[in-house]
Amino acid sequence: MDDPHTIVAKTPLRDCRYFESTDLDETREQIAGVLSHHSLVAAQPSRSVASRMDLLSVAGLSFGTLGYGQAMHVDVPEIADYHLLIFCLGGAGSVRTAKTDIAIRGRRGFACNPGQSFAACFAEEAEQLFVRFDRTMLWRHSGIRDLWLEPQIDLARPTLAAWESLLRVILEDGETLAAMRADPRVATEYEQLLVSLLLAGHPNSDRARISRGAIAPASVRRAEAFIVAHARDAMTLQDIAEAADVPVRTLLDGFKTFRDMSPMKRLRDARLDLVRRSLQDRREPDGIADVARRCGFGHLGRFAQAYAERFGEKPSATLVRVRGRLG
Repeated sequence: MDDPHTIVAKTPLRDCRYFESTDLDETREQIAGVLSHHSLVAAQPSRSVASRMDLLSVAGLSFGTLGYGQAMHVDVPEIADYHLLIFCLGGAGSVRTAKTDIAIRGRRGFACNPGQSFAACFAEEAEQLFVRFDRTMLWRHSGIRDLWLEPQIDLARPTLAAWESLLRVILEDGETLAAMRADPRVATEYEQLLVSLLLAGHPNSDRARISRGAIAPASVRRAEAFIVAHARDAMTLQDIAEAADVPVRTLLDGFKTFRDMSPMKRLRDARLDLVRRSLQDRREPDGIADVARRCGFGHLGRFAQAYAERFGEKPSATLVRVRGRLG
């Protein structure tokens, strides 16, 4: 490698400009369209930003670069169903999770998992390089449904040399990228190899296997009790965290580790359970929409879809079946 402190040199990603903006709100919305919703706080609010993102998505992979034009603080409450690796092509940054602080510089980076939260700071000259792996794609290639990557990733580790070399080939060779974009079979082969080399060289675990048989901490149990007791009420993630007496990030990590879901997903399930019990109650005089609203659902279309996913039938089918049995 020519420069031990540089991950990649020139890359065709430079020709894949996704956006440029001098507006902080627009920057946040553009990034959220690719990654997760987050907050951005400029170190010097009186100055305009000069942000830009390059992006290339191929099958279940996305590669991108991101710079803000000035020092920036980033707060991500929870990333969605993907794994994210973040490095710095230039400059430096730092990340804080619920459990650790990580420096991002050169070949040292950060690996973030689905459902995880973090806060980061990036220097003015920092340019991020990120690699996004869709969760379903990683599961398909690894066979691990709930893969957890250790958060600190160091490409100086000998076991990651092959993975870094492959990443360089993909990002520095325009013909390789073109072949991946043109032929899904080629993209799948590179996906498989990139996943296999990453898991062979970087510490990881199957959280579902670890959490089976483990006793959830008191904070998770307090949160669940609060959710069940107040499921009909309007509720935010902050409300649940305060009831559990822990920070939001700690709550999210606890639910991810011991329940394999977010607190808000647990709230939705509790509300769906209330609806189902009401629909099965022969004394319930109200229709489906009224029951759903009374149990905390405001968006009836999303409610019906969630109900079918949880119980394997539409709410109307439950009502018809119960009334048929009673009639």
